Amino acid sequence: MFKKKEVEKIKALFKLLDEPNEMVYEGICESIVFYGVEIIPLLRDSFDNTFNPVVLDRIKSLIRRIHLDSLYSELNNWVTLDSKNIFKGYIILTKFIYPSLDLDKIIDDLKRLEKEIWLELNSNLTALEEVKVINKILYESHAFSPLSIYPSHPEGFALNNLLELQKGNPIALSVFYAGIAQRLELPIYVAKLYDVIVLAYVDNADEKKLLKDRPVLFYINPTSKGFIFTSREVKLFVKESHIKNKDIKYQIGRA
Repeated sequence: MFKKKEVEKIKALFKLLDEPNEMVYEGICESIVFYGVEIIPLLRDSFDNTFNPVVLDRIKSLIRRIHLDSLYSELNNWVTLDSKNIFKGYIILTKFIYPSLDLDKIIDDLKRLEKEIWLELNSNLTALEEVKVINKILYESHAFSPLSIYPSHPEGFALNNLLELQKGNPIALSVFYAGIAQRLELPIYVAKLYDVIVLAYVDNADEKKLLKDRPVLFYINPTSKGFIFTSREVKLFVKESHIKNKDIKYQIGRA
């Protein structure tokens, strides 16, 4: 919250938003942007009380710029300090699409879904049985499915849309599934398998080994209701398809 004198100073800056000189105007912008996201409510209030089309466009531009600067900072901190936290990164990316994202609702929805799955898991289940529990909740109870139209549209990536509509593009579903697994502390990772995004359930018996050196127990296709297939089936597919590049690239999906 800004103090009264600070608000008066900010409002004085807003009165200069019709400045015709571009160099002078850029200096005004820098002074406004300096305040960060906290100034956005004041900018919106000014927008609602302004009729000058030039000022209206400039306020919209300033709000976008402040949002992007804030998200860039968040993304940089995530990459530097917490890049293994899937949902934290996913939320930041979703905020690029929806700047006014209801973060509390997303967190609450994720917690409810996580708890629903957790209640059906126990330490006696095999890896295959654990995945079947996740599949049951995601694909039977909640009917998550891939988008059938415009899968590459930005909104198809957004986490809030995925949670609300139970639909998303293949990348969104893969990251979402891996994120749920991460919160449940299951060794399921996003993998690129011959240019196809899938999930790999990795043998985590020896955690000292690098991820790429741990054997894959099986693969999961999150866009096909969690269809499970084995390394043997993959090798057979490779042989029959005459694929030369047999490397499988993994992206870490658990902290």
